[in-house]
Amino acid sequence: MNTLVPKLLELLSFSNTSNDDDIEIKSLQCLIEMSKFQLHLVVPFRTLIINKLESVLDHRSRSVRRLACDCREVYYELGQPKAE
Repeated sequence: MNTLVPKLLELLSFSNTSNDDDIEIKSLQCLIEMSKFQLHLVVPFRTLIINKLESVLDHRSRSVRRLACDCREVYYELGQPKAE
């Protein structure tokens, strides 16, 4: 986790200048899937992920922006009690 999360976030910031959206989409999907890990593994990265995804919200591709928004929502709600 200590190496994977920063590398995924680095791919997001690095690839924002490329023409290939697949890298961003796969990185965001990985981050979303990682949110399903045990809380004690993911919570230390919550703030870092939320802050780094802010720049991806300005991405040129709507699909990447949408996925980044979904990913941020997942991490905002991480560890919060579910509403009934």
